[in-house]
Amino acid sequence: MKRTSVIAVMTAAVAATIVVAGPASASENCPSDSICLYYNSVEYGLGSYEHWSPGAGYELSNFRFTNWGNNGSGYNVVVAGHAAAITNNTGDSLWISDGSGSEWTVPAWYSGDLANISSTLKNNEYYFGSN
Repeated sequence: MKRTSVIAVMTAAVAATIVVAGPASASENCPSDSICLYYNSVEYGLGSYEHWSPGAGYELSNFRFTNWGNNGSGYNVVVAGHAAAITNNTGDSLWISDGSGSEWTVPAWYSGDLANISSTLKNNEYYFGSN
C-alpha cells in the first residue's frame, strides 16, 4: 500500500482514537515549532519528555526523555517503546510507526494540542517524522 493511502486511512481512523487534553495542557512545555513525545499518557500526568524539530524521520531508540516534566517519571528512559503522548507544535502532519507496517498520523490541524498516542502504537513506537 502506498504511503499516501496509509496516511489517508490512518487520518480517518485517528479521529476515533485520539484524546485531546483541555486548555491547560503540557503543550505549554513543548517549545514552539517542536514535536514532543511524553513518557506518560495525559491522564497520568505526562512525566518527562523529549522534543525535536520537524523534518526527516527519527529512530527513537537513539533518544532519551531528557526534559524533566511533572513528577519526572520516565526521565532518561529511551524514547523507543515508551512514549504515551505527543504534542505537535508545528504546522506539519506527523507520523509514528512501529517499524512493521503500523503507522499513525497526527494531522497538522492538531497543532498545539496534546494527545495520547493511539492504543495500537502506544509504548510500541520506534520511528516518527513529519510530512
